[in-house]
Amino acid sequence: MELKRKDEILDKILSVEVLDAMADWVKVVNINGKILYANQALKDAVGYDPTGSNTDDLDDFLKLDTSETASAIEKNEIIQKELNIGENYYQVKCSPIYDDKMNPIAIVEVFRDVTRERVLELQLIQSNENVFHDMEITKRIQKSILPVKTKYKNIAIDYLYEATETLSGDMFDIFEIEKDTYVIYIADVAGHGIAASMLTMFIRQTVRNLNKDNYEPELALKYISDKFLELNLQSDRYITLFYGVYYAKTEEFVYANAGHNSMPIIFNDNKISVLEAKGRPIMSVDLGNNYEVKKTDLRAGDKLFLYTDGIVESKNVHGEEFGLDRLIKTILSKPNKLLKAIDIAVLQYSFGDQRDDFAMLLVDIDKMK
Repeated sequence: MELKRKDEILDKILSVEVLDAMADWVKVVNINGKILYANQALKDAVGYDPTGSNTDDLDDFLKLDTSETASAIEKNEIIQKELNIGENYYQVKCSPIYDDKMNPIAIVEVFRDVTRERVLELQLIQSNENVFHDMEITKRIQKSILPVKTKYKNIAIDYLYEATETLSGDMFDIFEIEKDTYVIYIADVAGHGIAASMLTMFIRQTVRNLNKDNYEPELALKYISDKFLELNLQSDRYITLFYGVYYAKTEEFVYANAGHNSMPIIFNDNKISVLEAKGRPIMSVDLGNNYEVKKTDLRAGDKLFLYTDGIVESKNVHGEEFGLDRLIKTILSKPNKLLKAIDIAVLQYSFGDQRDDFAMLLVDIDKMK
């Protein structure tokens, strides 16, 4: 009678030939815990045929995990679980077999070896953790090389600096290259992440390597462009950069623009002006590097505002950009804390959805002492 019952159960599943051809381990267990069938892959793994044995009488390796079988019968549902057996990982699926009255009479247990997938997954998790750790270190280094929010003789600076990811592709700096002569620039690297952040460090180091013979705008941008070409990067890598030199004694600001479409603004209580100049971005292909050089006054009471396109290109729900006009309107409203006011205006406009890195640098000119 029991043999007939076993044949009835096995008839309800795939043919024995198909099951024996499977690489997965398969066994059929009745509701009393007796193994009615084990496929060839399972027999090969344990070294003998466990058919006819009770699972509770078998060693741990062969028994595997009968609690899932009992649970599948009790709950009358398919149960899936992942087990660690020895050094391997297995995905287990326990499926009830029903009689003609839909009563569960046995369970088919399928064990699929997913060790390779889990090992690769664990390696990927570890790799991601390592990358995240490296990004955190790079982030700290990147922020540590920004200029100090302080006063340089008659120049006070303030800034805001935010990244969409952990790392930013924006960079700016101000430093005294000769007595009472200051280099001021802002740059935006195409792309995000580690590569973009490394290029911001390249920009800073390259600009800091300028000297009295090549710090003037046109020469400086050509020097930076030549150094960038030496990196031999892919053609989709490029930098936009606005570069200026402030001569504090003469109150003159000389500048050039390497494709930086976020044009800086000079303003005071009485006027506001946008600093426009033509020039190609700094690219990994040599398309020539002629830059238009312009001059303007930068006097006591003036403020120079530099920024990257994450400000003006922020979009609202209709896809409309914040734009230069809204930026100027915010500046003209004369808030006490300009940078924070711009930040709030942009966030409100884009409903808090920051899509790009942004940097803002405010240079406040006072009287020379």
